[in-house]
Amino acid sequence: MVEYLDSKQFKEMFLSGAAAINENKDLINELNVFPVPDGDTGTNMSMTIMSAALEVTALNDTDFKTLAEAMATGSLKGARGNSGVILSQILRGMSNVIKHERKMDTRILAEALKRGSDTAYKAVMRPKEGTILTVIKEASAFAVENAEFIKDMDEFLEAVLKSAKEALNKTPDLLPILKQAGVVDSGGTGLVSFLNGMLLGLRGEEIKLDLSAYSAKQTPNMRIDNVSDNIEFAYCTEMIVLLKEKVASPRLNDFREYLETLGDSLVFVPDTSFIKLHVHTNNPDKVISRALTFGELTDIKIDNMKEEHREILFKKGDNGVYVEKVEAKHSNGSEELNIDMNQKEKDVKRKRIGFISVSAGTGFSALFKDLSCDEIIEGGQTMNPSTEDILERIDRINAENIFVFPNNKNIILACNQARDLCNDKKITVIPSTTLPQGIAAMMCYMGDDLQDIDTLRNDMYEALKRIKSYSLTYAVRDTDIDNIEIKKGDIMVIGDNGIVSANPSIISAMGKLLQDAVDELSSFVSIYRGRDVDDSMDMAIVDFVKSNYPDIEIDFYFGGQPVYYYVVSVE
Repeated sequence: MVEYLDSKQFKEMFLSGAAAINENKDLINELNVFPVPDGDTGTNMSMTIMSAALEVTALNDTDFKTLAEAMATGSLKGARGNSGVILSQILRGMSNVIKHERKMDTRILAEALKRGSDTAYKAVMRPKEGTILTVIKEASAFAVENAEFIKDMDEFLEAVLKSAKEALNKTPDLLPILKQAGVVDSGGTGLVSFLNGMLLGLRGEEIKLDLSAYSAKQTPNMRIDNVSDNIEFAYCTEMIVLLKEKVASPRLNDFREYLETLGDSLVFVPDTSFIKLHVHTNNPDKVISRALTFGELTDIKIDNMKEEHREILFKKGDNGVYVEKVEAKHSNGSEELNIDMNQKEKDVKRKRIGFISVSAGTGFSALFKDLSCDEIIEGGQTMNPSTEDILERIDRINAENIFVFPNNKNIILACNQARDLCNDKKITVIPSTTLPQGIAAMMCYMGDDLQDIDTLRNDMYEALKRIKSYSLTYAVRDTDIDNIEIKKGDIMVIGDNGIVSANPSIISAMGKLLQDAVDELSSFVSIYRGRDVDDSMDMAIVDFVKSNYPDIEIDFYFGGQPVYYYVVSVE
């Protein structure tokens, strides 16, 4: 009988639970309600939990407090998509209970699960039953009711797992669309996988965790456009500061401003319990010294960029000439950066308004840039950016007010979480759920930095309402949704409110789309071609629209989006 767990045992259980989600991510993805080739719930939950697992595995001898902080901060930084954000909130709630303990019994575990459930529900504006929220709520309620009667941790966790499975099996009765699709909730399945992995870990049968694909702080490829050893700030310095106490915003701002005096390329991401920072400087000792006044340091990395350049850039060919542009590995974030290493980032007066947009496809990204978007985050279905990704982009923009466009309903929660963690800028998340909505909202900006913020925000919200958005893709399985019979390979039209039709061809699908979208108030149709469509199809579509809707104005663009043949907006 195991009546009490120590922190080491719980750490192994947590890592086994994380491994279980990662092992089952493809199965979880396949439970996507809509039969489209972009189910990403499993991917998002896996990326979120693996971010936490990286933090946890980095711990040596630890207690529940440091373990809880690693679970919470790791999952918070790595949270992706709705399912990932909800999972991070469950772990955050659990961590707030266990961080105060020296050992864990069934009562404490039950309280932790209940706090995780409550925290997750509060994070969602309109909680929907029949989802992962229902599964954690039912499992935690069972745990609280039975903790006093079941003292053996193995027996208790097995019973909680059984309760979670029963709640998962009921999700189709609570969410009709699940029943129509013949699946249980994918996020709930991920949670059940996590609890099952924890039970196996308790029994010494843990699922082995492979973090090789997630050693993440994987270095991006930097393109170096001018080979030179004339680097003004030589040391790339990065670390995480584990805060010993809550830090007021003015003190955080002072710390940020101090770091700005020491160098450039500053990334400063504060949270309630940690600060992630990165700076190029000639005085890493001063960075470390000031950081230590806030708490303990971890994940410290200092690279001599001059030495890196000598080793990487000066690669001579047979003729003794070096190649001017090369791929260089350097730890500075999570995406490809274009950097002129000879030029110090200039101090710029803070502007009033800045913009960040999530975008999928080179064409869409170029459009957002043309509309004055400061930062583009590549993302969308199957590649939701994390909370940390969004925070880092916010940090790059020297603006007092920043508008963020998720352009995907599965990214809104991560954007909101980033907004709540930012305390030195005014962040507005415009809840755009499609790329055309984001473009319509951005068009409200007139390029005037003095534009009234409240008026701009209201105009953007109104712009979202004017746009009807649709997308065309293929079905990956047979199913029946909303009385629409769908066969594998059909071309589906997906609108703002779900699947509109299943069709044998792209042209027939476009016909059904326009039939659904165009009314007497419609005047513009914008069509964005995906990366996997031959442009010869464009003319056929233009001819079809012109012949059937002669009064409609058509704009055709290259969107470059994956998975979806065409994205269409009607206004």
